[in-house]
Amino acid sequence: DSNTGAHGSLTPHGSITSTTDGQVIQNLDITGYIKVPSKNVTIQNVRITGGDTFGAIDLTKATGHTTITDVSVVSTLNQLAGMTIRDATITRANISGGQDGIDAWGDGWGGKNLVQDSYIHDLARNTSVASHDDTLQTAGGDETFRYNTLLPYNGTDPMNSCLQLGALQ
Repeated sequence: DSNTGAHGSLTPHGSITSTTDGQVIQNLDITGYIKVPSKNVTIQNVRITGGDTFGAIDLTKATGHTTITDVSVVSTLNQLAGMTIRDATITRANISGGQDGIDAWGDGWGGKNLVQDSYIHDLARNTSVASHDDTLQTAGGDETFRYNTLLPYNGTDPMNSCLQLGALQ
């Protein structure tokens, strides 16, 4: 969808771990990942190709709210999701590849999440593990998902679901 993701001139960059509360990460073409162990971080107009254990954007250790706007993520198969989020607002993201588009960790992990106006598509099944690919997945909590285009298939493979609610036991 042309209304989502990064646009314009982007500066090539490697992986980033946010080290400063209130940091702004913008206008970059990242090969690798972004990890956020701080609070009030803004990620805007960034393209990320690659990922790590918890995705191309990893908020599992974030200590406060993160805002992500106009981001393109092309995940690789070695991670769980394009993004693993907690206490975040995601707007106009374009996410593809990987086993899940977004894993949202809500109240049980501290915070609430809003994902809106985003396009999650063309997931990639990892045949070396028993993957069950979902465009959006949450174990519950204070989650809001609205006005998104969620396509949990890649041609002939129907994947698992558009929206996975609840934990796997």
